[in-house]
Amino acid sequence: SSPVAPHSMPRLAHSTALIVEMVPLLRNMKDADVVRQKVLEVHRLESEADRLERRALATLFERGSDPLYVIKWKTIVEALERGAKLVAEFDGDRVFQLKVESKK
Repeated sequence: SSPVAPHSMPRLAHSTALIVEMVPLLRNMKDADVVRQKVLEVHRLESEADRLERRALATLFERGSDPLYVIKWKTIVEALERGAKLVAEFDGDRVFQLKVESKK
């Protein structure tokens, strides 16, 4: 099995759920603090995903596994990390800033 998938996938799913919760809150400024808290949590989860990716890749290469196994899981690990980065790029604070600037 993968050295990272069981740990990364729930974090990616949780980050995505936070974004889904956040989007309706962007309609008005009264929820800015809630959105900021969710943004911070998404970024924390992305940092954890980075750490897990590094550990997983190191483990793959340390084991001296079959090269095809290593290539397969390296591709999966990198795809999970790309997903975590895409989710983390959604920045509710930036959206709020744009809303404030558009009202000026």
